[in-house]
Amino acid sequence: MKIAENVEMLEISSTLGKVYLTLTWDEKSLVLIDTGFPGQTDAIVQAIGSAGFSAENITHIILTHQDMDHVGCAKDLLKLAPNAQVVAHAEEAPYINGQKVPIKLAFMFEHYDKTGVHV
Repeated sequence: MKIAENVEMLEISSTLGKVYLTLTWDEKSLVLIDTGFPGQTDAIVQAIGSAGFSAENITHIILTHQDMDHVGCAKDLLKLAPNAQVVAHAEEAPYINGQKVPIKLAFMFEHYDKTGVHV
């Protein structure tokens, strides 16, 4: 859905839920803001195509924060667009690149047993 000149909202649905990514562009850049849940790569590629672009032409991926519905397909999209630059806040980077356990996941490990029961 067009939001403004050169800005599209990409609605991506899967069994994990619905996410809304943002695609923006100018004559030199194609920027994807956030990358959905893991497993949504094909739907994202299709949505980018429906907006008139190819995922292979992504120049930048902006990851707003470490939650799984924002970083889930970053690695897969980088395989399609290997020259894309990933941009994130410095404080988020270690959680995104795997150096630290994401905060919400760490909370789950600390407060829930393996069955999902709060301990």
